[in-house]
Amino acid sequence: MALKGLTGAVYQPLSSADIETIHQTSLTILENTGISYESGLEETIDMLEAQGSKADRKIRDDWEQDGSQDAAIRAREIARTILAQEEKSYIPPDVAQAIRKKYNIAGEQ
Repeated sequence: MALKGLTGAVYQPLSSADIETIHQTSLTILENTGISYESGLEETIDMLEAQGSKADRKIRDDWEQDGSQDAAIRAREIARTILAQEEKSYIPPDVAQAIRKKYNIAGEQ
């Protein structure tokens, strides 16, 4: 008995062709319809930024003047900037040292 959507114990309800169709249709909708500014968006972005997310709030004219970079290129630039900054440790030094010792991890002691 063949079970639709199961391939090697991995549930796959959509084929690669189905996913590509959805992707291309989404791009067509975005190209033809675009996105709009919805009320409440500013509060949502504020909330995400408060949790550490990065948001680019440029208006379209500024975005075009700055070279019209797509999201992937802009994200890489932001990532490089973040990685170039001094590394933060979210674990207190004594806890980090205890973890390194317990699991025999080389590093700053």
